[in-house]
Amino acid sequence: MLVEGDECVIQSHLRRIRVTNTFTPEFVFAFLNTEFALAQISRRIYIQSTIATIGNRLLEIAIPHLGEDIENTVTSLVREAMDHYSDRKKLMQKAREQFDNLLI
Repeated sequence: MLVEGDECVIQSHLRRIRVTNTFTPEFVFAFLNTEFALAQISRRIYIQSTIATIGNRLLEIAIPHLGEDIENTVTSLVREAMDHYSDRKKLMQKAREQFDNLLI
């Protein structure tokens, strides 16, 4: 999951997932990192050398509805984690700038 300020290179072996309306992107992100999701994914990949082999089988992954309270809690926790990650990156950038200002 990318946050503001992230820089990345997209390789052909990655798949971009756009979440439409059933779940929040944060909830899907958390779910895809569970043992339950990883087991579903591994059953659908036949050649591990490329994610393209999963094709549209990604649509077969079942994301359970856990109830609005739990889904909101998970979403909030992931958002908080991403905020801290983003803040950490900004603070590290400020620290590097301090060194650069002193050393240049």
